[in-house]
Amino acid sequence: MGVRSSPVRLKVGGVIRRNVHTRRSSTKWQYGSSRTGLQNTTGQLWCALSERCIGLKPVFGNPSHARFSPRIQCTTHRRGRMRLLLFLGVTHMMKKSQVSAGKRHSGAAIPNFVKLVERYKKSVLGIEVVQTPYRDRTLFFPWDRPVPRVGRSALNIGTGFVFHPKGYILTNEHVIAEADRIMLRAFGRKELIDAEVVGRDRRHDIAILRADMPVPSPILRLGHSRDIHVGEWVLAIGSPLGLDHTVTVGIVSAKNRPLQIGDRDYPNLIQTDAAINRGNSGGPLINLRGEVIGMNTAVSQSSQGIGFAISADVLRKRVSEILHEPL
Repeated sequence: MGVRSSPVRLKVGGVIRRNVHTRRSSTKWQYGSSRTGLQNTTGQLWCALSERCIGLKPVFGNPSHARFSPRIQCTTHRRGRMRLLLFLGVTHMMKKSQVSAGKRHSGAAIPNFVKLVERYKKSVLGIEVVQTPYRDRTLFFPWDRPVPRVGRSALNIGTGFVFHPKGYILTNEHVIAEADRIMLRAFGRKELIDAEVVGRDRRHDIAILRADMPVPSPILRLGHSRDIHVGEWVLAIGSPLGLDHTVTVGIVSAKNRPLQIGDRDYPNLIQTDAAINRGNSGGPLINLRGEVIGMNTAVSQSSQGIGFAISADVLRKRVSEILHEPL
């Protein structure tokens, strides 16, 4: 008998994808069994899906051609399925790689500073200094004591941090200059702790303090200037305007900036855009490895985002001279 074509609609997931023309004939030798017809329909489905998803037609043209030979039908079935599985596998891998790349990109763009703050917040101390002004006298007797000027005592504020296993505290010399009393504010303690000066270097604005208090763990370690890179993230912890343990972040804007303020010399300063205000002096400038790469010292009053810190190599050298021991 003659062979004629009739449209057969294939459904995938309940949605009609395309029309596939099949051929019907009264001769039964083409099918052989119901299983062959099922395989043929499955082959047509895989071919339709592969053509729909990746735009490739079966190698043997129209899927209905596969019905004339079980071998051709089986080959078309397998190739259509392989194309679809390949397409789905590649799509999954691309999505997974995009998600991983997005996570890496977001992690590199915005570092997590929480762990650094939690780890080293107890090693940073607020400093209060009481300064009593005196009347200037040109001539006086040896047994005379300077007469206090009428008025209230001045209060200076700053920051320090524990950098030595023995509990030594590093800060700026201008913070404790001409101090009658030095008091520390430790994290989690309401009462003030008295401190004393161990040594100082006025020219380079460095001072070392000591107090009767437990040594926090871990302490902050001094890094090296050779590891400082312009553009890297940095973290500043201090007491701006007396607000203890204030955290600001920024980057290293420049390094090796020379500066002179009065009779103080500041060689190789680190410039940063991390917010530094009155009270941040003496606080640590920390990199993402938890190393102190500088001590916050000065800020430009005529602009914003321009702060300076004494580099770690200068601190290391001067502290070793004051303590008479290498660091």
